[in-house]
Amino acid sequence: MLNNIFYVCVQRQERVLLQPVQDSEMISLVAMSYVIAVADKKSFTAAASSLGVKQSTVSRRIRALEEDLGVALFERETTGVSITNAGKIFLQQTAAALDQLNQAFRSAANAGSGVEGEIRLGIEAPLSDRFLIGLLHDFRRLHKNVSITIIEGSKTDQLHRLSRKEVDFVFVHGKPIGSEFDINFHDFDSQPFWETKLFVAIPYDHMLASRRIIDLESLKPERILIGAYGCEATLNDYELALEDGMRHRPLIDRQFVSREALFHLVGLGLGVTFTSEAAAAKSYDNVVIRPIQGVVERLQYCGAWRAQNDNPAFRRFLSLARSKAFLKKCA
Repeated sequence: MLNNIFYVCVQRQERVLLQPVQDSEMISLVAMSYVIAVADKKSFTAAASSLGVKQSTVSRRIRALEEDLGVALFERETTGVSITNAGKIFLQQTAAALDQLNQAFRSAANAGSGVEGEIRLGIEAPLSDRFLIGLLHDFRRLHKNVSITIIEGSKTDQLHRLSRKEVDFVFVHGKPIGSEFDINFHDFDSQPFWETKLFVAIPYDHMLASRRIIDLESLKPERILIGAYGCEATLNDYELALEDGMRHRPLIDRQFVSREALFHLVGLGLGVTFTSEAAAAKSYDNVVIRPIQGVVERLQYCGAWRAQNDNPAFRRFLSLARSKAFLKKCA
């Protein structure tokens, strides 16, 4: 049986005093519910019937409570019962406490079921990516009371955030677990969620701009611009991928600017940059974007998370992400 210690108002000598019930006089929540029912029904018999207990049980519990408090909560009459001034004060004080207790129970239950709560997502993929934006939209629609915190950053930064428990889940391109990140991933899980076609952005007056599809080999002499964060920022992964696809070590020029700013640098003729399908639908001044043909044609985005993360809201997000990935694979 749940018990709690409440401050109760006791009317003595025509004064209202606020005094604490001692530990040995803990007020039963059951007794409090009996008081509320009797006050509502104005009858011990009717209250007992509504509660599904015997009338003698209600009467005994309330009598014991009155003895503990030292005041009468009800006046017993032949036609029923009426609440005393002390009883009214008692109900006013305890009603607020019961409301707070009920709210605490509801909040705890909702948080435990994932209906309420918070998830923190580390994202390397562009927010405009079709799969990602669709996932966030569906999760928001299904779980309006779960707050979502999104942190953009490079693959390395996101994986370190995950290891420090700063985020619940990360979306990064390529294999998220590797010795080059100097992170112990024994307690982490990961899986691929979607793929996106790889594109290259080149200046509009470039000799390759007239081609519909650009082969990786033709980009061999080009300066590859890498941004400050996002999929363009992961230098090691792109060097390895381009090395495999172009059979040479590409010339990498890392610029500490945003993803959007990279396209403006391309438009100025400072180099070319790789991007995902989401950005290919946009237009930039003095820039053309073309799909790539060759060994490296697609980017795979994976999710990674701590296996022991017991955040219910995160578990619901993971379940939805897996369902959407499965449906996309089957389509």
